[in-house]
Order: sequence, then structure tokens, then C-alpha cells
Amino acid sequence: MSKNGGYKSGLKKVGDVYYYKFKLNGKTHHGSTRCKDRDSAMQFLLTLKENLRGDKSATPSFSEVASKYLRTKVEKAPKYLKRYGYSIKRWLNPLIGMIPIDKVSLDEYARIKSHYLDTPSPFGKPHNDGGLRTILIDFRTTMNFAVTAEIIPKLPFKIQLNSVQEKPVKALVASQAVPFLNAVDSLTRSEQVRLGIRIMLLLGLRISEVTGMRWYWFSSDFKSYTPGLTKGKEADALPVPESLANRFRDYKEQTRKHWLLMGRPMPQCVFWTDEGNDRSPSFVASTISNAAKAIGLEGAWRPHRLRASCATILAQLGVSAHHIMRLLRHKKLETTLRYVRAALEELRPSQARIADLVEGIEVAARGAALVRSPLAVSAGLPELSCASQTVIQLHSSFAGQVGEVPLTVGAMMASTDLMPGLDNVVGSSLQGLDAGRKMRAVARLLLGEQLDSVALEIKVPPSTLLGWKEGFLERGETAFR
Repeated sequence: MSKNGGYKSGLKKVGDVYYYKFKLNGKTHHGSTRCKDRDSAMQFLLTLKENLRGDKSATPSFSEVASKYLRTKVEKAPKYLKRYGYSIKRWLNPLIGMIPIDKVSLDEYARIKSHYLDTPSPFGKPHNDGGLRTILIDFRTTMNFAVTAEIIPKLPFKIQLNSVQEKPVKALVASQAVPFLNAVDSLTRSEQVRLGIRIMLLLGLRISEVTGMRWYWFSSDFKSYTPGLTKGKEADALPVPESLANRFRDYKEQTRKHWLLMGRPMPQCVFWTDEGNDRSPSFVASTISNAAKAIGLEGAWRPHRLRASCATILAQLGVSAHHIMRLLRHKKLETTLRYVRAALEELRPSQARIADLVEGIEVAARGAALVRSPLAVSAGLPELSCASQTVIQLHSSFAGQVGEVPLTVGAMMASTDLMPGLDNVVGSSLQGLDAGRKMRAVARLLLGEQLDSVALEIKVPPSTLLGWKEGFLERGETAFR
């Protein structure tokens, strides 16, 4: 074995990773660089030596600031802090941990990004932008904490996060809400689970807010509830629907009787275990997942999907985004808009009305340039002679009434003044949900298309339509000229 233990220029490769060992100011320093290529390891070593030279005690290093942040947040959001701690230890400390916080520059920021993206995951796949965004958020959190703690006066540069393709939020739509709740009721007899799921869906509560519910946060009549343990520290009263308020009244009475028989005081938590403690967040998870499968929903369905479902259904019912924001207690409207997702089927009625308008105008514009159809020639009908714009305006007035006013004989006569003598059977056949399709059929008739297809579409005798067309063409020619 060599005198320096196999270290060459202070580095030695053990497995896939380079380790460092050197002596500075009479003190030996050694450890892992966490780098798998020699160039990165050497850069790490040079940076470490530079930062260890001289007295650096005046300004704490990046890793020291991160450790201080963890100590100040030790009792809050343990899951987030666990992820944050891993991010610091695995990705940030090996590259910039020893650098004084006031010396962290844009170059180190660039190294963090390139190192993460160039390092393959344990499964051999490259890391993605979503993971990188998490690392950069933790980096920014540490730097912002340094400013808040007055360790540095301001951020040395603007920390800009990478953009990540937003994934659509899975949510129930209005037509799926009742089948979903029916499936929940069929899957469990637990009133706790049934109520927990309903209050998430109807009030948009987070699962942590449900498990932390307390009886004294309800109003005396159970018609409002003020969450006292929320993510954003909001203490806003939320309305509780009457049907749900009645169920909570009955459930509280059942709870009181249960603990009275047990000979113990009733706990203040709404959803309790046999020991009287809060239920874990998983107490509704399996029922939600199974209910989603039961009604044919694909993918993983977790409790937070019900919060998104609450926003989506409210939006479908016409509730404004600002009111949804108030109910979900978001700080920014942009956050609310990410939750609002309407199903494709829910958009079809609105989309059909646009199609009625556009297609009606398109048919009219095309018909203005058509020559007379063979039917018009054989019947000896005059050609409709008018400017394209006039025909477009005429049929725009038809299409504009679709879905607004039933297309009765009177309504059509009032809008065009060209339809006296319309058969009542024809006029009444243009009403109903498919009035837009029938209106397009009428447009094709008037503009010279096949009579048989039109008669079939609006279900009237061809002879009636022929007389109608003849009267229209005669009056239309006179009126337009």
C-alpha cells in the first residue's frame, strides 16, 4: 500500500464514488465527495480547500444554515422536513455545503442543476425536471431563510425555478358525485368514513383538516364549521349544508352515547379511534380508492382528489372562481384555477351552441355562391339573388336563437320578416334540444341542397318543404332586391 493510502492529489475512488483526504493547518480532513467522475470530485475538493482556508466563522456555511432551518422547524410539517433533509444531504451539501452562505453564486446554482440532471437515478433512468424543481425549491428555501434570519442582507441573485409540465388534476364531475357517494355507502358501514368523505367533497377540506376536526369548531346549530388546524393558518367559517349538518348532529349523539357506555369522557376530536385519539389520514383512503374503481374511474384516487372534485363541481354549477377560492381558502387565484377541471362531456352543450352559430353562418355563406339545385330547376323556382353578407346576417339571426328562444313560427317570422305562411307543423318541429341541427337542415333547404335529406332530418313531408322554399325564394328575391 502506498504511503498516502491510495489517494492521488487528495482523491481516491472507492466503488463508483471519489473520496477526499488532505491536511490543512495541521488538521486532517476526509470524507466523500459524492461525485462519480474525477473532474467533479476535483472541483469539489478545490472548493472545499478554498473555503477551509482562513477564518470562515463569521459567515456560516450553506449546510450550517440548512441545519439551523431544520432545528427551527423541527415540530412542524415532519414529512416535508424529511424530504428537505434528504435533499440537502444527498444533493446540495456535497456540492455547496462547505461554501459560506454569502459566497453562494450563480455558478454553484448552475452546478446543482447540471449535476442532478447528469446523475442517473437508482433505476438507471435520467432524473426529470420535476425532481430538479424540488431540489431548487429546497435550495431557495435555505437561501430565503438566511435572509429572514439576517445571516445575509439579501439574496445574491434571483432564484428562478425550472418550468415543469403541469399534469391535469383528477377530479369527480357533477354527474359522478352521486354514484361515487352511493359506492362509498355500499363499501363501508362506518359513519366516520362516510362523513369524512362527504365533508371533503362538499366543503373541500384537506385530509389533515378532517382528521384534526374538533366539535367546538362547529357552530351551535352545526350550520358552519371553522377549521382550526389548516395548512395556511386560515380561520374562516365555512357553511355546512343542512343535510350534512343533520348527519353530524346524529353522529355526535351516537358518539356521546358510545363513550358514556365506555365510562369515559367523550373526546373532542370528531373522528376518533378506540383510544380517543385522532384518526390517521389513511382512515378513508381505501374506501375512496375502491369507490372510484367501482364507478369506473382510472388511476390512483387519494383523499386530496375530493378537494379538487369540490372545486370542479362548484365551477360546473356556475360558482365563480373567487367564491371557490374563498371556500378552499387559497391565497392566490392561480392555485384555485389549477383545481378547476371540467370533464369533456360537461363541455359538450356549450360547444354545441358555438357549432350551431358557426356552422349556420358557414352554410349560409357557402349557399350564397351556389347555383340552383336540380330540384329548384325542375320545379321552376327562381334563384335566390342576394349578397353574401345579407345571407350571413339572416342565418346568424337563426343560429343566435338556438338554445335561447324556441324556434317557433312566430320567433322566426319576427327575426326575418320573410316567413309568413310557414306551416305550423314545420315551425313546431324546429323546437327542442336538437333545434340547432334542424336549423342547419332548414338552411340547406333554402340554399339549394337536397330536399330529401332535409325532409328526413326535420321529419316533415317533402311537399311541405317545397311549398315553403317556393314562398321563401319568391319573397326573398323581392325583399333582397
